[in-house]
Amino acid sequence: MHTCTRTDIVGFTTLSSRISPEDAMRHLNNMYTVFDEIVEKYGLYKVETIGDSYMLVGGAPEERVDHAERVAAAALEIRGCVPLLREISGEPGINVRIGMHSGAVTAGVVGFKNPRWHLFGDTCNTASRMESTGIAGEIQLSCTTYELIKDRFQCKVRGKIAVKGKGEMVTYLLEREVRQISGSRGR
Repeated sequence: MHTCTRTDIVGFTTLSSRISPEDAMRHLNNMYTVFDEIVEKYGLYKVETIGDSYMLVGGAPEERVDHAERVAAAALEIRGCVPLLREISGEPGINVRIGMHSGAVTAGVVGFKNPRWHLFGDTCNTASRMESTGIAGEIQLSCTTYELIKDRFQCKVRGKIAVKGKGEMVTYLLEREVRQISGSRGR
């Protein structure tokens, strides 16, 4: 099993419309450098960035039994970086919206031109839906992920929401860590 998360930088599209493409790229690079350090700290893997969307996975390419807990801790830390992201961008309206889901994924390199490692499967798609139906400043997770982290993290029920391609799903909002992950942080 794996846990995927997708983070969207809320307000970045508005910012990008007011600055040069070079400045937009510089701001994203600075923000994603912060995210990359968090991903490294928790022993996770950055899958890809597409514009102002950042996807990571826990439990791949190296399997980990605590993948969901590590992703949850990283998501909380990314959310905690919002003041820094505002400082980096100079935009007070910048925020993050994060979605998480756990399940099976398939990973590999597809094609031969500009090869790179990708994740495939419904788990990634559902994590993206958790993000897109989420709330700015919140970390929305599926019931599957909630069941994996509920002993170490405080969450609150958001309730049923309509999810494209899934129908109604009960979702949760991750609030805080209540018990530190054993073995501390990192690999």
